[in-house]
Amino acid sequence: MPTSRNLAADIRALELFNEKADRLKNLSFVRSLESKESGWTLTLDEGGASASRYGPDNESVEAFVLTIRFFVQDNEPSSIRNMAKMYERLHAGELIPKELLENVNDARDKLRRYL
Repeated sequence: MPTSRNLAADIRALELFNEKADRLKNLSFVRSLESKESGWTLTLDEGGASASRYGPDNESVEAFVLTIRFFVQDNEPSSIRNMAKMYERLHAGELIPKELLENVNDARDKLRRYL
């Protein structure tokens, strides 16, 4: 059974996860990808080739990268791997149902396959 100190840390990790997920969802970088207003063009002609990128500016990309690190760096309590471990602990302590644990693991597996 998890201790109250461990539960408090888990709750803080969940709050951080939710906060950063909301932030990611609302970043202009993500909105521009959802609206398909980004991409690149390649031009080939007799003079050679040129490529150009259009979409989020560098500041938007930087904000995205600085936020997404909370989900991928395992030194962050909100990393997806650490969150999966937390859900395992909560299930082992009979604090969450098996179905919720399975949903979390399924979402994690789908994300890994996507990436």
